[in-house]
Amino acid sequence: MMELPVRFEQLLPYSTNTNKGKLVAGSEESNTPGQSFSAMLKDAVQSVNTAQNEADKMAADFAAGRSTDVHTVMIATEKASIAMQLTIQVRNQAMEAYREIMRMQV
Repeated sequence: MMELPVRFEQLLPYSTNTNKGKLVAGSEESNTPGQSFSAMLKDAVQSVNTAQNEADKMAADFAAGRSTDVHTVMIATEKASIAMQLTIQVRNQAMEAYREIMRMQV
């Protein structure tokens, strides 16, 4: 089993603040100790979706000529790609753990 040297929170430093409806860097709302697993998972998926949407918008702006900073576009695209890959790997590991539990004899 391969361990990742980076935590999910380090890849996505932005989370959705539902009170204001905008991205807030280092939001403490998503890191509360009493938060349920489903809420944490929902926040993580929303962060990946936000990163994907932001990268798509930046790429479209670059293609339309509204932006000339290719570095920022590439960084946003790679962050979104890495976040998606991490999400897929976490899903695969969770599914494998579920299958393993289901194979156990009671």
